[in-house]
Amino acid sequence: MPALFLDAIAAEHGLPAERCLDNCLSLACAYAQLGMPAQVRAAELVITVPDGRRATHGTLAPRWEDGMIHGHAVVWLPGPGRLVDVTAGQFPLIAAEDLGPVIAAGIMLPRPASQAGGTDRVGVIWGDLQLAYTLAPMAVTGGPARRRRPARRWRPCPASRAGR
Repeated sequence: MPALFLDAIAAEHGLPAERCLDNCLSLACAYAQLGMPAQVRAAELVITVPDGRRATHGTLAPRWEDGMIHGHAVVWLPGPGRLVDVTAGQFPLIAAEDLGPVIAAGIMLPRPASQAGGTDRVGVIWGDLQLAYTLAPMAVTGGPARRRRPARRWRPCPASRAGR
């Protein structure tokens, strides 16, 4: 879990994690070693504070630019219905709650009519915040529905393929 270790060091120095994809891939491989299917999913996160203000992070259509991914990723555990957002603390509103990474039983939210094609919505109460994650279809993150591989597609560890 070197990526998670690097994030811990970054946090000690007040630097943003900004390594959600690396961390999610490491975590998905670890879950696969334990025999638990895990999906790395691109996500859009809407954070709602008690007074109703909202902040949006990530996108359902992430893109690579200058060696960096612009978007956000989470790990979805379809069996137990758990969402793991290892780098949620990079967002100031979540960091202020001081609860660590988001690891929660997801409450499936209804899909808006405009979001068809395999998106899932997961709601989480995190301290005083309401977190609404919209998970992109598996094809966006490189799951089995993907037709062709882009040049920078991640390659899951061999054990993670067993859970598909």
